[in-house]
Amino acid sequence: GMVPVAHGNDGGGSIRIPASCNGLVGLKPSRGRTSLGPRWGQLTAILNCELVLARSVRDVAGALDALSTPFPGDTVIAPAPARPFADEVGADLGQLRIGILTENALGTGEVHADCVAAAEDTGRLLESLGHHVEPGHPVAFAHPEVLVSTDWVAAHLNDPSIRIIESNEDTLLYASGHIPGSVNVDWTADLNDQLRRDYITREGFEALMSRIGATKDTTVVFYGDKNNWWACYAFWVFQLFGHTRAHVMDGGRLKWQKEG
Repeated sequence: GMVPVAHGNDGGGSIRIPASCNGLVGLKPSRGRTSLGPRWGQLTAILNCELVLARSVRDVAGALDALSTPFPGDTVIAPAPARPFADEVGADLGQLRIGILTENALGTGEVHADCVAAAEDTGRLLESLGHHVEPGHPVAFAHPEVLVSTDWVAAHLNDPSIRIIESNEDTLLYASGHIPGSVNVDWTADLNDQLRRDYITREGFEALMSRIGATKDTTVVFYGDKNNWWACYAFWVFQLFGHTRAHVMDGGRLKWQKEG
């Protein structure tokens, strides 16, 4: 590499995956640790973050110290560390309890054997360093009841109690074709407040529900591009405002298109 650190951002692994493939150090910081201001607000910060890729843990820690500064308008700010992150490099961690997940908790597909082997090798390395390692993961990772199939959606297209919602990263996709009867929710314009870097207000959410023809008794089903990435943002915002009659179509827009 030409420089000791390089900028990266991460939603689903865009810092960590390149780092692991290239012998670098990549860290996804906690929500609110680094700011997304002035452009992005808290809807994006549910998953996305900004930091760096580097050649050493020391350099990542130094970058995190330099970048852990709130931006005016941030609504989520992580608590200040007890001491600089750089001082944590080489510090005694004590024994950590670490969970290893090597299966698809949703049951929607198999995990490749190479990925399982890499996770298990990492677990053995951590055990050799004195940590306690066991199979396990937070139960919040797995809610298969949220998913519905494309066949289920096709069978309920004319059900007046159900509203199908498309929400994409590419906000032009809906106009090029969509599930019959579905409505579009633009994650940038409909779910983000246009004046504050924050979610829409409750009044804004109620206006959105009225526009898409949904009530508190309506079951909403989300789907979209990029493996339902932004559709799941929309799903989360509906949960935020207490609308729990919500599902996500397994496979998203691409699976629906492939099945014709």
